[in-house]
Amino acid sequence: FDAYVWNPNTEHYDKIEEFKDIPNPKISDKYKCILSRVYISSAENEYAKYVCTNGHLIKVAELRQYWKGNIYPERDRAVYEEHFIKANVWKRNLKLNQISDFWKPVVPF
Repeated sequence: FDAYVWNPNTEHYDKIEEFKDIPNPKISDKYKCILSRVYISSAENEYAKYVCTNGHLIKVAELRQYWKGNIYPERDRAVYEEHFIKANVWKRNLKLNQISDFWKPVVPF
């Protein structure tokens, strides 16, 4: 995919080169960001949140989703780890209802 962002100074659209490197992008109007999802294995997914700053896409957060044990329904055994990159803050052993709301459009369940 290619992405262009309106530049009010030049009154033209500028191409964002980094966008083509984002896997499975989903634009969130509500949270003004781009979310991505990467399938790692049958028991693990990784997600990322990007924001556009000064014409560049910057990864600002990551989320890991993995499954533990044989608990059913499957959604009850999913475990999440959130990483806020700028502050280098990790939140571990989270359940679905504990992750940040901006992940909800891309996280299944």
